[in-house]
Amino acid sequence: MDYSELTDRGAFLAVIDSNWSEELSGGKITTLSIDATGVINGSDTDGCVYNGAIQIPDEKINIYKIELNLSICGELDGNYSGLGFTSAGDTIFQFSISNPDHFINLTLSRV
Repeated sequence: MDYSELTDRGAFLAVIDSNWSEELSGGKITTLSIDATGVINGSDTDGCVYNGAIQIPDEKINIYKIELNLSICGELDGNYSGLGFTSAGDTIFQFSISNPDHFINLTLSRV
Protein backbone atom coordinates (compact mmCIF):
# COMPACT_ATOMS: atom_id res chain seq x y z
CA MET A 1 0.00 0.00 0.00
CA ASP A 2 1.18 3.50 -0.77
CA TYR A 3 1.04 6.46 1.58
CA SER A 4 -1.66 9.02 0.74
CA GLU A 5 -1.60 12.69 1.73
CA LEU A 6 -5.35 12.34 2.43
CA THR A 7 -4.32 10.76 5.73
CA ASP A 8 -2.81 14.01 7.05
CA ARG A 9 -5.92 16.14 6.44
CA GLY A 10 -7.43 15.37 9.82
CA ALA A 11 -10.98 14.42 10.76
CA PHE A 12 -13.66 16.77 12.06
CA LEU A 13 -17.40 16.30 12.55
CA ALA A 14 -17.95 19.76 11.04
CA VAL A 15 -16.51 18.43 7.76
CA ILE A 16 -19.08 15.61 7.44
CA ASP A 17 -22.05 17.51 8.93
CA SER A 18 -24.13 17.33 5.74
CA ASN A 19 -26.45 15.29 3.56
CA TRP A 20 -24.79 12.60 1.46
CA SER A 21 -26.02 10.42 -1.39
CA GLU A 22 -24.89 7.55 -3.61
CA GLU A 23 -26.63 6.31 -6.74
CA LEU A 24 -25.70 2.83 -7.90
CA SER A 25 -25.81 1.68 -11.52
CA GLY A 26 -29.09 -0.21 -10.95
CA GLY A 27 -30.80 3.00 -9.83
CA LYS A 28 -30.66 2.33 -6.09
CA ILE A 29 -30.08 5.56 -4.17
CA THR A 30 -28.77 5.71 -0.61
CA THR A 31 -29.13 9.01 1.25
CA LEU A 32 -27.60 9.70 4.66
CA SER A 33 -27.78 12.76 6.89
CA ILE A 34 -24.92 13.28 9.34
CA ASP A 35 -25.34 15.99 11.96
CA ALA A 36 -22.76 18.05 13.86
CA THR A 37 -22.67 15.53 16.72
CA GLY A 38 -22.00 12.58 14.37
CA VAL A 39 -25.52 11.09 14.40
CA ILE A 40 -26.41 9.30 11.15
CA ASN A 41 -29.94 8.87 9.80
CA GLY A 42 -30.88 7.73 6.33
CA SER A 43 -32.58 5.37 3.95
CA ASP A 44 -32.36 3.95 0.47
CA THR A 45 -34.81 3.42 -2.36
CA ASP A 46 -35.16 -0.27 -1.42
CA GLY A 47 -36.68 0.82 1.93
CA CYS A 48 -33.67 0.14 4.15
CA VAL A 49 -33.31 2.45 7.15
CA TYR A 50 -29.86 3.50 8.42
CA ASN A 51 -29.21 4.79 11.96
CA GLY A 52 -25.94 5.18 13.75
CA ALA A 53 -23.08 7.39 14.79
CA ILE A 54 -19.63 8.49 13.79
CA GLN A 55 -16.69 9.03 16.11
CA ILE A 56 -13.25 10.45 15.47
CA PRO A 57 -10.48 8.27 16.90
CA ASP A 58 -7.72 10.85 16.21
CA GLU A 59 -8.36 14.37 14.86
CA LYS A 60 -4.93 14.40 13.20
CA ILE A 61 -5.83 11.51 10.86
CA ASN A 62 -8.56 11.52 8.17
CA ILE A 63 -10.33 8.46 9.57
CA TYR A 64 -13.89 8.23 10.88
CA LYS A 65 -15.16 5.31 12.98
CA ILE A 66 -18.69 4.32 11.95
CA GLU A 67 -21.31 2.30 13.83
CA LEU A 68 -24.45 1.75 11.77
CA ASN A 69 -27.66 -0.23 12.22
CA LEU A 70 -29.58 -1.31 9.14
CA SER A 71 -33.26 -2.22 9.47
CA ILE A 72 -36.07 -3.12 7.10
CA CYS A 73 -33.36 -4.50 4.80
CA GLY A 74 -34.13 -8.20 4.94
CA GLU A 75 -31.00 -10.31 5.23
CA LEU A 76 -28.84 -7.16 5.56
CA ASP A 77 -30.52 -6.14 8.85
CA GLY A 78 -28.09 -5.77 11.71
CA ASN A 79 -25.34 -3.79 13.34
CA TYR A 80 -22.27 -2.86 11.32
CA SER A 81 -19.00 -1.12 12.12
CA GLY A 82 -16.15 0.17 10.04
CA LEU A 83 -14.02 3.10 8.95
CA GLY A 84 -14.34 5.95 6.47
CA PHE A 85 -12.49 8.94 5.07
CA THR A 86 -13.19 12.09 3.07
CA SER A 87 -11.65 13.06 -0.26
CA ALA A 88 -12.08 15.39 -3.24
CA GLY A 89 -12.09 18.54 -1.14
CA ASP A 90 -14.43 16.93 1.39
CA THR A 91 -17.14 16.38 -1.23
CA ILE A 92 -16.78 12.57 -1.11
CA PHE A 93 -17.22 10.44 2.01
CA GLN A 94 -16.25 6.83 1.51
CA PHE A 95 -16.63 4.11 4.09
CA SER A 96 -16.70 0.36 4.49
CA ILE A 97 -18.69 -1.35 7.20
CA SER A 98 -19.18 -4.99 8.05
CA ASN A 99 -20.61 -7.47 10.49
CA PRO A 100 -19.95 -11.23 10.70
CA ASP A 101 -22.26 -11.89 7.73
CA HIS A 102 -22.04 -8.91 5.36
CA PHE A 103 -19.77 -6.19 3.99
CA ILE A 104 -21.01 -2.82 2.65
CA ASN A 105 -18.95 -0.19 0.85
CA LEU A 106 -20.45 3.26 0.21
CA THR A 107 -19.01 6.18 -1.77
CA LEU A 108 -21.25 9.13 -0.95
CA SER A 109 -21.26 12.57 -2.52
CA ARG A 110 -22.21 15.72 -0.63
CA VAL A 111 -25.70 16.82 -1.65
